[in-house]
Amino acid sequence: MIKISHIEPLEGNLGKVPIRKIRNDFFARLNNNENRKIIKIFKVALKKKKLYGFNLNRKPEHRSFIKFIIKNYKKILIGNLDLLEKIKKEIKNNGWQNLIFINDSTTHFGDEVLKAFGYTKYFRSEQDRGIWLAKQLNIKACPYCNAQYTLYVDVNDTEGLANFQFDHFFPKDRYPYFSVSLYNLIPSCANCNHSKSNNDVTLKNNYHPYYNSMALVSEFYVKYPDEVEKLSLKSIQAMNYDNEIEVSFRSKYSETTDFVNTHNNDFHIESIYKRHKDIAHEILVKSILNNRYYQKSILKIEGLFPDKHTMLKYILGNYMREDEILKRPLAKFTQDIARQLSLLK
Repeated sequence: MIKISHIEPLEGNLGKVPIRKIRNDFFARLNNNENRKIIKIFKVALKKKKLYGFNLNRKPEHRSFIKFIIKNYKKILIGNLDLLEKIKKEIKNNGWQNLIFINDSTTHFGDEVLKAFGYTKYFRSEQDRGIWLAKQLNIKACPYCNAQYTLYVDVNDTEGLANFQFDHFFPKDRYPYFSVSLYNLIPSCANCNHSKSNNDVTLKNNYHPYYNSMALVSEFYVKYPDEVEKLSLKSIQAMNYDNEIEVSFRSKYSETTDFVNTHNNDFHIESIYKRHKDIAHEILVKSILNNRYYQKSILKIEGLFPDKHTMLKYILGNYMREDEILKRPLAKFTQDIARQLSLLK
């Protein structure tokens, strides 16, 4: 749910690096085989006036679109999100978007454009493309919901597995020309990838993990049956948390209400976290057992914990810094409840 500006690739001992550092490698890997070069496919299509099974002699607009793709090829593949928005707008203004997607359906031409970019045939199946990107991004929890793992795993010495799906922020049915764009490929859990519709989206109105932060403007809030100060440990342990605890996902600020509500509706965030009332109950118990006096005494032990965030990580079983939210599922949920219970500031 945070804005992802830096990644920690699994290979190369690079440490923490900006995402832009992998752009050139990504571009090279999409062009590592002469027979699969996307730009070559479009150049040949223009010369032969045929893109796979689509006759380019039907309308001059189809050829104009392909010329635009060739001219802006590298920008489409590794351009930043503002640049992709600009390209999308230019395509729409030229009337080419209707050649791709019309009446809520991808056209024959749009299908062939998707095929030419090779997402299904090559990106998803080639170890040096989709798997390589999964290893580079190394994002362990779904950016959209923070409720599921999105892990890359080594199956054996030579084979890896991306145990998640790539979501297309700009849906590939509508925008097949962005189907292998670096900044349009979001590692996500299967639930979020399938929950997200093919409706049009914008960077202003929708959360994009590489562009804006949902964590900064939203919070999970837990309503307990009484003021926490009035609850005894015995009454908390006897609590029927499924019936007595309420979980909500809400905007911190009035001006971001629509932004947060859109994300909640798209990915069913509140509904997912209502299934985690047991976690909210557990954190409440731990807040009583590990009150501020206990925390102070623990922190006084020299060499045990370097800071309060580290201590709380072990007490609550999750990461306590905002920039670590994507290292483990439910980190945002845990942090928000910890702040509510004054464990965190």
